[in-house]
Parts: sequence; structure tokens; C-alpha cells
Amino acid sequence: MSHQMPFYTSQRLQQQQQQQKQMQQQAAVLAMQNQQQQNHMYQPGAPPHYYMRPPTNPAVLGPKLPDRHPLIKYKVLPFFDIKHELIGVSSLQPTNTSSRNQEVSFQFKLTNQQAAELGENREIIPGVKNDWHYQIQLRIAALNTSTEQDDHYPPNLGIKVNQRAVQLPNPIPSRVQNKEPIRPSRPLNISPLCKICPFVMNIITVNWTYEFNNNDFYVIKVEIVKKLTSSDLLDRLKSKGIKPVEYTTKIIRDKLNETDCEIATDTLQVNLACPLSRTRMTIPCRASTCTHLQCFDAITYLQMNEKKQTWVCPVCNQSCQYGSLFIDGYFLQVLESYKDGSEIILTKDGSWTGYVPPKDEHKGSKSANAAAADVADLSIVCLDDDDPVPSTAAATTKTASVIKNGAEVKTSGISIPIPPAAAGPPPPPPGIEEIFLG
Repeated sequence: MSHQMPFYTSQRLQQQQQQQKQMQQQAAVLAMQNQQQQNHMYQPGAPPHYYMRPPTNPAVLGPKLPDRHPLIKYKVLPFFDIKHELIGVSSLQPTNTSSRNQEVSFQFKLTNQQAAELGENREIIPGVKNDWHYQIQLRIAALNTSTEQDDHYPPNLGIKVNQRAVQLPNPIPSRVQNKEPIRPSRPLNISPLCKICPFVMNIITVNWTYEFNNNDFYVIKVEIVKKLTSSDLLDRLKSKGIKPVEYTTKIIRDKLNETDCEIATDTLQVNLACPLSRTRMTIPCRASTCTHLQCFDAITYLQMNEKKQTWVCPVCNQSCQYGSLFIDGYFLQVLESYKDGSEIILTKDGSWTGYVPPKDEHKGSKSANAAAADVADLSIVCLDDDDPVPSTAAATTKTASVIKNGAEVKTSGISIPIPPAAAGPPPPPPGIEEIFLG
């Protein structure tokens, strides 16, 4: 006699097996999603070759930052033209709040065109030269949208490209005792560490220390840039045009006709020598952000910043960015028409006259001022013939020459004598009083 399982029991068993199978499938899907959350590196809205991967456990993730920051602007680097974006402005996302040490990885691939540009614009002389005219440049800055951001490294930064360490700028010792050296933050050329092949993955790993007691966050970007020279920047400066003569003439008139100025002056004495090279200027320029009239030589200024970028005005020591530079047409005209002199006198009506300093007859007396600032007021002290001259010391007389409209005019002056009780060097030559204007 055969024993058969009731129909309802068989149906229930099949339902249980089906439910068990569905649970296994759901568990597999959840496991796959967790694996993708940990290892999947695609970033929405980015090119297919652009990836990001946080290598830490999602269970201890810190506050989530946006992956991309299109509103953050880096400060422009005059000596580099941006050609291609490899990694857009992206967060250095703290991923492990249980430890101060953080690590984030990024990946990118080069296209055929990008690899060709990098390879074809490279000069290699083994042991002598390895110049990249096109570079893969990495920059890190603070997460701040208020202004253009300078390069700024997080604490204890370490970077590897394809498992090879990137050499960071050497720390600068602090002048303050017991203070740690400060590492200057600069753009990094990572080209030598990258695989210059199309469609081959390059991996960048960034390590840094996260400070829990503040909210300092950082961003990173990687681009292909073209390196420029001082000659390139000079050509671009010339292409911007020359400020008209009338522009500087108006400034001269305004300066010399100020009524609220504490020190009244009728003239300004300006040097035609560059304050950087101490030689006669060729292309006089200054920044629109500066208030002085004194110019400096554009060629010398750009060459010095090509060696070490500071972009500081040599006259007033204020910021003097490349974008604010202009060639002064007024002083360019002066240099072309006044070949031999080194100084000029500016007058209230905006005109100028050449100035030849008097010859110094005393050893050790003050030499002609070659400083790079607006100097003023040629004042000559004249005494009447019947004015008494102290017998305790002889007055000294000097003669200065002023070139105006091609003619030489002699002007004489008498310096104020110094009593014999005053020991020290002989009195200064003529009554030429120089006043530095801001």
C-alpha cells in the first residue's frame, strides 16, 4: 500500500522552497550593492574615464561632502595654460572618523590626443634634461568658494601616483623657535610618474591627517597644462596694448594739484632705471592696483617670476599679479625721446623735463638716488646778496643742470651751513630736497 503526501502539504513545501530561493537572491543583491558601495569608483556626471574610490569601511564614514565642486576657482597660474581636465575639482572626503589618518584614491585615463601631446612635447637628454612642455599637473586647495584659492596642502600630506611617491616641496625652517618647518604649497608636476599611454589606468592615492577639532576640508584637481615662458607672457602683455599717454598725464596732474595733501609739491622726480636690475628700463610697466608712478622693466620682472613666482611689486611691495600689469605709454615715450638721462622731473601740467644731478665734490656724500619710488620736490634755496652768512662755516654752492626742450639751463643754489660744533661728515650737497610719496 503506497503512502501519498497530502496535496496541501506538497503545495506548502513548494512555497517554502520558493520563499527560501527569493531570500537567497535578495541576500546576493544586498551583498553586491555593499561591494559596489565599497569598491565602485564611478562618479556621476563625470567622463567615463574619471573615477573616485574611498577605500575605507562605509560603517565609519564621516560627514558626506559633495563629490564635485564646480564653484571653487583656483588662482590662475600665469605660466601655465590649461589644455585638458583629467580630474575636476573634487573633495578629499574624510572617510574614516575613527582615525585621523585619511586616504582617498582617484583614477584617470588619457585619450589618444592627450597621450600624443604629452609625448611629443617633451625634451629628454639623459642625465641632463627632462623637460615637459605639456604637464600633468596636480593641485590641492582649501574648500572655499568665497575667493580664488591658492594651492594649500592639508597636514601631513602624502601623494602616490601608480604606487610611486610624489616629491613634495621641501619644508622651510621657521624663524620662530620650536616651531615646525612649513612646507610651501605649490602645483605638482606628476608627469614622470604617470603612464603616458592611451586608455591605461593611472591611480593617484592621497594621504593626509584630518583634524577633528576644525572643519578644514580640501579639494583636488588634475589637468594637462602647457608650460609658458617669460617671452610668451611678454608677448601677451604687449598684445593687451599700451596705456595712452593721456592716462598717466592725468594721474600726474592729479597728484601735483592735490589740495588736501599735507606736503605741497610742484614737481616729482622719477628714475628711469628699473628698481630690480638697476639698469635703464626698456619696457616700462606697473600694475593697475598700484598708486605710484614709478615703473619697472617688464622683461626683468617676468624673468624673475619665471625663476621664482612671487608677483610682488618691487616699488611698493604689494601684490602685483600678471593680469593687472600694463605698459605705460607715457614713460615709454620718455625713454624713446630722452636717451641719455636717468632721471626726469614731472611738472603740474603733466609735462616733463630731463634732470642731470649736480656733480658731487665731497667724498662720502650722498649719491644720486636710484631708488624705485616717486621722489619729489626739487627745491633750490637762494639767499639774497645782502643776507648775512655765518662766519662760523662757509656756505657751499652747487650747480645743477636741467634739460628742457633740448636746451641746458643752469640753476645755482646755496646750502645752509652747519655750525663747527657739529662733528661728523661734511654737509650734504645742494639744497635738493627729496620727498618720497606714497
